[in-house]
Amino acid sequence: MKITRLAATALIVALSFFTLSAQNDKITFGVRAGLNYSNIIVKDGDLTVPLGQFAPVLDGKEVKGKGGFNFDPKPSFYIGVTADFPVKKWFHIQGELLYVENYGQGGMGATFEQSAIFPAFPTSGERPEDLRLSYIQLPVLAKFYVLKNLPLMVGPYVGVGVSYKGIPTAEENPTAKDISHMYKRMDFGAMAAAAYEFKFGLFVEARYVFGMMNTLKDDFEMNDLGITSGAGKVNVDLNANTENISGQNNSFQIGVGFRF
Repeated sequence: MKITRLAATALIVALSFFTLSAQNDKITFGVRAGLNYSNIIVKDGDLTVPLGQFAPVLDGKEVKGKGGFNFDPKPSFYIGVTADFPVKKWFHIQGELLYVENYGQGGMGATFEQSAIFPAFPTSGERPEDLRLSYIQLPVLAKFYVLKNLPLMVGPYVGVGVSYKGIPTAEENPTAKDISHMYKRMDFGAMAAAAYEFKFGLFVEARYVFGMMNTLKDDFEMNDLGITSGAGKVNVDLNANTENISGQNNSFQIGVGFRF
């Protein structure tokens, strides 16, 4: 709840900044774009598999397990606009409005308790999958000029999810599936960046994005989930409780921009 309030506050600050920017002739605007390398890790979710889906006689019975997602970085992109407000010669405030794609390649892994009433159910399994999460981000960064053309930046961001897709790569003809029921709409975190600015407006920069929110919903269902185990492939419906997991959107960005 505390993180949600912080995210809402940061969103209001960001929107207020852009409103004031439009009324200030000292503001310089620009565009920026580049590569985004995401690292999306979700650990230790509680899983429950209702066994009634396999046979009516098993209604009310279930198998419990632990599971998580591990997605290795996969190149994606970001693009957006910036507004730079000079406070002092050495200190500026920079607001941004960005569209960011977070890609990951990996999948879900799970372990299940041995079921005495359904011994055929696998005790472990995995589901290879690619992940594509799309966000609108609103960062507000404090910008310190340690040298004339070399600013260092740090500050919070608020993200609003616009698309959540999972692609089961083990299928012969994989198609993207909507997984928005698994994810919260908001994201919140902090950024740290360094840039080099040329006199004619071009700048290059690198930054790291620290996600500070668990972006998964506390409870959700995954239907017709194909899990590959040593015994073969099993399609199951399961319930996931992620209230106690650790998992954020972290990424490294490198790109260029131009300030007008």
